[in-house]
Amino acid sequence: MKTAVSKPHLQAQETRNNRIRRKSLKLALIRGLYERGYEREDIINLFHFIDWVMSLPQELENEFWTELGQYEEERRMPYITSVERIGIQKGRQEGRQEGRQEGIREGLLAGIELGLGLKFGREGLNLFPEILLIQNVENLRAILTGLKTLNTLEELRPLWHKTEGIRQGLLEGIEICLSLKFGSEPLDILAEISEIQDVEQLRAILAALPAVNTIEELRQVYQPK
Repeated sequence: MKTAVSKPHLQAQETRNNRIRRKSLKLALIRGLYERGYEREDIINLFHFIDWVMSLPQELENEFWTELGQYEEERRMPYITSVERIGIQKGRQEGRQEGRQEGIREGLLAGIELGLGLKFGREGLNLFPEILLIQNVENLRAILTGLKTLNTLEELRPLWHKTEGIRQGLLEGIEICLSLKFGSEPLDILAEISEIQDVEQLRAILAALPAVNTIEELRQVYQPK
């Protein structure tokens, strides 16, 4: 089982710039799970991990699913069913639907929990309750990305603290610019902006400040009509 987890991680790094080869290796890894005689539940869990680590562009993703379906038909073992596929695709599309941020957060947390368990075992899962308290999607995304490349939990922990430091720095910059440009007027809007967790949105607000002439123009950057 340990090999089944570490191998996709290494092959994902090796095929970072060759997605066609990644598709072939990804399919070979899934076939290997069947051929080693893993139980259905183990295959599905490992499949989710492999699918997460070895992501593909949409066209190659479609080819992968077609070839996997043919393979399962040949072996008469349809473990990764259409229901599983719909669930995976729904998770990927969650950000396009209402409740976008919460959907993304839940998806990231699910990926982090699975990755922690598969890569670090019980020790990794002991860290999950702390991560579960994080609301900032960017912090969670940093953790999930770090899980693919970092080798120890000690390397992983500083990631969300670093992202929070960037957010705090952007908020301080926005506060100073608001005060210089609008005086004491922007206290209400500063309170609104302080609630924003998305680092990229804060960057957009800071970049827009030199060009806007009123508080309402600035508000349109993060509350477009």
